[in-house]
Amino acid sequence: MTPTVQTPSPVVPSTPAAAGAEMGVDAIVGGAVDASRTVTDANPFEVDVVVLNAGPGYQGYQFKVQWDAAVLAYDSQVNLMPEELSLCATPTVVENTMFVGCARTQGNTSFQGPLNRLAFHCVGPGTSTLHLLTPSEIPALASTLLGYTGVTIPTQVVDASVTCAG
Repeated sequence: MTPTVQTPSPVVPSTPAAAGAEMGVDAIVGGAVDASRTVTDANPFEVDVVVLNAGPGYQGYQFKVQWDAAVLAYDSQVNLMPEELSLCATPTVVENTMFVGCARTQGNTSFQGPLNRLAFHCVGPGTSTLHLLTPSEIPALASTLLGYTGVTIPTQVVDASVTCAG
């Protein structure tokens, strides 16, 4: 069996960059945030959803991610629960979309780094964007950081892509 090949590239925002809160998908777990990867087999691989910039601080987060079901299949997710972000919803997966969120019991955090780890595997050749849905695309349950009592904090998002070649 040929091993999985990972090809990092620079992060490119999918919405205009702005000062403040920012979330993104890291295509290769660990180290720098990578915008893409290439997978050459059907073995499961992981990506992280990360806070790239905490902006003013936050008490919780939620995200909704979509992918191309002709290229990728979702396997699982793990809430990494940094900085006491431990009150987590049960993930909801419908076809090619997954939603989840977590919060702290009290106080804000300025944590930047991985929040959740998602596992996928390739089901067909091609490239799939791992797209974090924004409030302009879906007003409720979009990808955003949350303040006290669930107030949404304007959050820029950065997508990643996975190429299945094999």
